[in-house]
This record gives sequence, C-alpha cells and structure tokens, in this order.
Amino acid sequence: GNLNLLDAHDNQFSGDLGGAIGDIPGLRVLILRGNHFYGDIPPHLCDLRDLRVLDLSHNNFSGAVPSCSVPLRLVYLNLGGNTFHGSFPRGFVDTSKLVSLNVKSNQFSSVVPSWFGDLLLLRILLLGENNFQGSIPTELCKLRCLQLLDLHQNNFSGSIPPCFGIMRSMNMPTEEFEENQFWVYVSYRGEVSASYLTDTSIRARHVGRVPMELTIDLEEVQFFTKGNSYSYKSQILSWMVGINLSSNRLTGNIPLEIGNLTMVKVLNVSYNQFTGPIPATFSNLKDIESLDMSHNQLSGIVPRELTKLKFLAVFYVANNNLSGCTPDFKGQFATFGVESYEGNVGLHGPPLDKSCIPGSIPHNVPHKTEEDGGKDGMDDIIFYAISAVSFVLFFWVAVALLHLNRTARRVCFTMVDRFADNTIVWFSLVAKRLKSAKK
Repeated sequence: GNLNLLDAHDNQFSGDLGGAIGDIPGLRVLILRGNHFYGDIPPHLCDLRDLRVLDLSHNNFSGAVPSCSVPLRLVYLNLGGNTFHGSFPRGFVDTSKLVSLNVKSNQFSSVVPSWFGDLLLLRILLLGENNFQGSIPTELCKLRCLQLLDLHQNNFSGSIPPCFGIMRSMNMPTEEFEENQFWVYVSYRGEVSASYLTDTSIRARHVGRVPMELTIDLEEVQFFTKGNSYSYKSQILSWMVGINLSSNRLTGNIPLEIGNLTMVKVLNVSYNQFTGPIPATFSNLKDIESLDMSHNQLSGIVPRELTKLKFLAVFYVANNNLSGCTPDFKGQFATFGVESYEGNVGLHGPPLDKSCIPGSIPHNVPHKTEEDGGKDGMDDIIFYAISAVSFVLFFWVAVALLHLNRTARRVCFTMVDRFADNTIVWFSLVAKRLKSAKK
C-alpha cells in the first residue's frame, strides 16, 4: 500500500531531507518535529499534492520557504523553531484550506503579506519571535475564524487596526462559539512498524458549516498567557481565544473596539509605546482571564468598570503614566498585588502603599501652596525671636530691681506684673493667629 502518514517526531534524526521526500506521492501527513534536520526545504516537497499536515518545527532548517507552482493544500503547517528567513511566499500553501499556521521563532524579516487576509478558515496564526516589520495589516481583520493571534517580539510599528474589534470568532455569542468548536486530529488503524503504517486514513469533521480535515497527535500550541508560556491542544485548544502583541514598537491609543472581543481570554499589549487612556470598553471582555498592558506610556485612570471582570486572574498595568485611584479592592481586584500597579507615580490606593479617597487628597494632608508654606515659616521665626528678646529683657529688669529702694521696687514690681500680664495676653493672641493660619 501507499505510505500516507510519516511521523518521526522527537528523535535524533539529522541530515538534509533531499529530494527523496517527493517520491512518496500519497503522503498526507509528514511530522518531523524535534529532530536535527538541516538545510532548505527541498523543492520536491511541492510534489506531495495530497499532503495535508506538515510539521517541520524545532529542527535546524534554514533558507527561504519555497514557492510551489501548485500550492500545497495544507490544513496544518508548523515551521516554528528553525531559522527560515526572508518573506513567506504565497505559492507555498493554498489559502483556502489552511487552519493553523505557525512560523514562530524564526528569522522572517519582511512585512506580513496582505494575502494572509485570504486565509478565511485560519484559526491559529503564530508569527511571534521573528523580525517582521511594518504595520499590522488591516487584512488580518478578514480572518473571521481566527482564535489565536501571536505577533509578539517582532518589529511591528504603527497602531492596532480598530477593525480588530470585528473579528467574528472573537466576538460571537457564546452559543454560536460552542457550535463552531474545532480541533485537529489524525486517526489511523493497523500495524505500526519502524517506517511504515498500514491502513492509514485522515478523517474529516464538519465544524458548523465549515468542513475541515483535522488531525491529532500534533504538537501542542504554545501561547504566552498569565505570565508564562502554556501548551494547548485538542478540545482545550478549541476553547482558547487570545491576542499577543507584546514586545513590539506599536504606538497610538489602544482602540476602543478591542472591547468588543467578548470571547477573548488573553490580551497582551505590554512592552510597546501605547499612549492615551485604558479603554473603559475593556469591561466588556467578560471572559478575559489575563490582561497585560504594562510597560507602555498609558495615562489617565484605571477604569473602575474593570471590576466587573469576574474571571480575571492576571492583571498588569505597571510602568505606565497612570494616575488617580486604583479600582475598588474587591472581587478579582482584591487578589492583585503591588506588582500589578507599580511604576505609576501618580497612582495610589490599595494594594499600593498610599491610600486613596476618590475626590479628595490622599492621607487627608492639608493642601498648601509654596507661598503658604513660606508665610508659615516666617511667622514661626518671628514668634521665636520675640519670645527670646522678651525673656532676656524680663531677666535683666528683675536683676536691676534688686538694687533699687523699697518704693521704686514696689513701683517696678507693679509694672512687671502688668508687663507679664500683657505679655501672656500677647502670646495667646499670636499663638491663636498662627494656629488659624495653619488650618
């Protein structure tokens, strides 16, 4: 029989694939990930017209991805963890079939091709840890089935396209989302020998109205969430919806429309150059579990409406220019520590060290201008100077009286008594005035 599936993943195989790979015309699944293969993708790979699953990830492949005269009708393509460079050619893959595209951790350095917007069945797009540059193409907004988008650690610039807010699979009603779940799996029956599988088949499954050829025993999808990289596969992967735009050079305001993506569980826009306020529309992200906006230049307040997010487990807005009060310390927000907010000089309230009463000045400290402070200081100096002079004068008058006659002493003591009474009254008036000025 014909060889339909070749799975040699996670071994110690090495060498160049060469042209022999194209001599297996019936091959439908080729999984070589986790080995030491090197060199270019051989052009003869384009001869595998029945190939549906191609996984060459975590090898030492390099060079440019070839362009085929007849694009491969792939459903699943994983080239991650190699050193491919240049641009990604349109002629390598048929845009009408692809469900998952992973080219993470390579050296692609071009702009993201606009034809990616034609991948209408695409559910997973992982382009992170490359050197992609330019702006994020608005054509990605056409990907109505997209559930995972990873663009992190590239050189993207410009702003987030507001049309991201209309990605259908990220903002559809929960009931419709459940009806459109997907996962990819391979099923085979028969004896397995060292290099040959018999009676192999790939089953097709209909997802909603979208027919997709699917496979199992494929590598889990790695996606950065909740501060760590997690693996998702099978049915768990089918529930995962997320966007990672971190570690780029993106600027401008975060679009309000992102708040329409009600199915998103992970949103990471950290380590960029975003400015402006945190959109209050983020309170509509009802399923969000991880929200990271740290290390930007965001300003304004942290919207109190965010406390409505009942599933939020990770929240970071640290190292921005935020000010005002932190959200109410209740619900999920009672679980976030100082690290969620630190690095915002104008931000106060729990769990930071400063307290905050909305509409008032923290700590109930009287508000003083520099002019008021200067006046108070001068009043204190005058008060202490007069006190010292009065004490010295009174002391020497008392000594002099000892040398006067009886009548004079009587007159002087009377004057001293009056002087003491007047001095006490004067001190009382001055103290009262100073106390009133400080209030």
